[in-house]
Amino acid sequence: MSVSALHEMLTQMSPHLEKEPYVMLSLPAETVTEEHYRLALATMKEQEGITLVLKERDAKKIKQASCELFRLITLEVNSDLMAVGLTAAFAQTLAAVDIPCNVFAGYFHDHILVPDALAESAMAQLQQLSKTEQVPGQHEI
Repeated sequence: MSVSALHEMLTQMSPHLEKEPYVMLSLPAETVTEEHYRLALATMKEQEGITLVLKERDAKKIKQASCELFRLITLEVNSDLMAVGLTAAFAQTLAAVDIPCNVFAGYFHDHILVPDALAESAMAQLQQLSKTEQVPGQHEI
């Protein structure tokens, strides 16, 4: 069952850090193949091209290079699609310590890409947020 109350989403978010690095690529739509889609964790059609989120090893398989490495954090809480505040809470928490995040959501879970070098710090911040439910600069939730 999905959760919509912010305090419940925060206490139940259970962040999980993937071990492998990921990359984000943008390719012209006409160059994206079935293999690209098969290997991609996520895709987004934009005016400029197709954005692909791939494991670094899969990007190398299809001979696509990227200079930025990310790590994927999945929030295990089954948040309601109409829930309010979860993204703002974790984004503000990470921003308070200068950790950039790229966010996308599936039907059941929220997913966060953070720079590889900052992944462990991001996990610590998210775990702290889950324990305290206290967003930096905000009053108690």
